[in-house]
Amino acid sequence: MATLSQVSTEHRERLMRHVDSLPGLAEEVGHTPWPDLSPRLADEHSFLVSTLIPHMEVVESGIHQELDRLLSCRLAMEPIEREHVEVRKLIDQLGAYPRKEGLSGGEAIELNRVLLKLFSILKVHLREESMYIPILEHNLDREQVDALVASMEHAANVEL
Repeated sequence: MATLSQVSTEHRERLMRHVDSLPGLAEEVGHTPWPDLSPRLADEHSFLVSTLIPHMEVVESGIHQELDRLLSCRLAMEPIEREHVEVRKLIDQLGAYPRKEGLSGGEAIELNRVLLKLFSILKVHLREESMYIPILEHNLDREQVDALVASMEHAANVEL
């Protein structure tokens, strides 16, 4: 079985390929014809819903609980959980755009903002998440780590 560090790194790399594409998409808003850009936005939204959201759910239900316990502070994960709420909200907003026939000037500005905000939150957030993995590996027994690995591997295979 893979280690928690390996699974975490694989998840982060897979997610970051998409996260890193968001500024480029934002740059194209208002410049690339909408019929060309809209399907690409739909593809990114689909990936975020089918891959990022299950990843966040696993992190919330397993990793955050263990970190709260290990750090002896229920509020330790609160800032990260607030970011999860914001990321879900931005993903929902992003999902509304590909269904539009076109964009007004104000909608183009708003879409640009959604893409860049999603990028900036996720870029930092995923990096910070990786910093917690050694805490878990050092403080949990093999069975607990294996359970987290199994749940993360399952989340990586979820396709909606």
